[in-house]
Order: sequence, then structure tokens, then C-alpha cells
Amino acid sequence: MELRQIRCFVAVYEERSFTRASVRLHVVQSAVSAMIRQLESMRDIHLFERTPLGVAPTPLADALYARCKALLRQADELTAAFGGDVDEPRTPLVVGLPPSMSSGLLSDLLLDFMAAHPAVQLTVREGYSAVLTQAVIQHELDFAIVGVDHGETRVRMEHLLAEPLRLIRRAGPGLAAAEIGCAEAAKLPLVLPTLDNPLRLLIEREFRRHGIALAPALELDSLQATLALVRSGSYATMLTASVIADVADLQTAVLVEPRIERSLVVVSRPEDRLEGACADLVGRLRALLAQRNPQPD
Repeated sequence: MELRQIRCFVAVYEERSFTRASVRLHVVQSAVSAMIRQLESMRDIHLFERTPLGVAPTPLADALYARCKALLRQADELTAAFGGDVDEPRTPLVVGLPPSMSSGLLSDLLLDFMAAHPAVQLTVREGYSAVLTQAVIQHELDFAIVGVDHGETRVRMEHLLAEPLRLIRRAGPGLAAAEIGCAEAAKLPLVLPTLDNPLRLLIEREFRRHGIALAPALELDSLQATLALVRSGSYATMLTASVIADVADLQTAVLVEPRIERSLVVVSRPEDRLEGACADLVGRLRALLAQRNPQPD
């Protein structure tokens, strides 16, 4: 068995189509069909069923997929470690992040990660927790970081970090307190995400549970526009530290009474083991989040 055959199997499995797999692998469709037939004939097995929309994996293909994906990552990382060029197509790694996290965290982290894993073709997709979780189930993502545990039983969830919610406003005299009460923060002119946003739903639930009225002056889902309004000095907002890349001109205070925390979890498929580049990326995210959210003394 050759690595190119395993790459072909993984491509067909993920694309659910011989045609799309051939485009992805830069080969003709007949070559893809031939390699799958070779794999099946080697052990007298059946990997895919043809459907009106393409192909569907058999239970055996489902069982083999995760192991093949892990093997390809290891092969590419070993080639890179020896200083060689990976002449096969780079191994794809597709991850999902909440829009807020990807806006605040990614630039430096991704530069370091890609330098450490040149054989990986990384794609980062944004989305809310429910959408990302479904994308993991449907094999569209290798893993995702989500902020809400939906109780979905078809995925594995691993705790990543709990980060406190903070009041964010323009820095100024007399605003250096490390903490601020939620009741006091609610009196400020606030710009908050709309009620479709999971972070806003968390804020609403905790304020209501503690009897604190919340009436934002403005509702806005654009993070860039929200921070521009905050930097104008006219508004404050409530976010987590992972959202903001540059806080030099902003003052942040942890919300207390109650202290509100957003729990982040890593969502993956139960049959997949997060190892190699996947595990490294999760570890880098965990370390950076911990750095942004130091534990109180």
C-alpha cells in the first residue's frame, strides 16, 4: 500500500465524490477510481457505495478514515522533520473557531504554527457554536473550538479554558480598577452583540438570574465596529480577553457580582484522536488563552 493510495481514499471520503477528489488531488477522475479499486481488490473489501449525489462511505471506510488521516499527518511531519519537501499534496487541516476568537488571536499564533508544520494545509472557518458542532459531525471540520456545550452526543468535548467576561472601555483617568460590578456596568452606555450571539445570550442569562436590568444603547454584531465605537469613548462593551488583539488604548475590568465565565471546549468526532498537528494547534490555543486570562492571585 502506498501513501498516494491513502491520500486518495481520504480525499474521496472527505469530498464524497470521485470528481471533487480528482480536482483536489490534481489527477484525472479515472486515476482516482483506479486507486480506490486497487485498495478494494488488495483485501477484497468495499469502501464506497455510489449514490445519486456522489459516493457514500461504507462502515469499513468510516472505521479506517481517522487512522488514515493520522497516518498522513505523521508521514508529512516526518518528511518535513528530515528537511525534505513534501512532494505529495499537503495534508489538509480544517478547524472552526468562533468569530470573536479568530479576530483577536490568530495572526501571531498561525505564523508560528505554520512555520512548525509546513506540510499542513490549514483552513480556519468561522461560525457560531451550533454551526461548528454540526460541521464536525459532518466531517467538514477536523475539530472546532466552541463556547457552548449543546449536549450533543455525537461528538467528543474536551474542556479548553474558562475565560471571564470583561467590561471594555476607552482608557482614561480613574478607570484602572481590575474589577467592576455587573450592576454598575449595566448603567453605562453599552454596545453589545445581538441576541443571536451566544456571548450575548450568556450575558442576558446571568444578568437576569441575578436581577440586574440590562438595556444596551446599541446592538451590533460587527466586532470591528464595536471596538471603533468603544475607542471613540462614547460606549463600553462586554467581551472576553481572547477577542481583543490590541488593548493598549483600552481599559478592561473583569465583571463580578456575578463573575461571568465563558467555557470553551474542543469539539471533535469520537473516533478521531487529536494528535500531531491537531494536538499542537489545540495546545497553542490553550497556552495563548491562558496567557490572556491569568489566574487571580
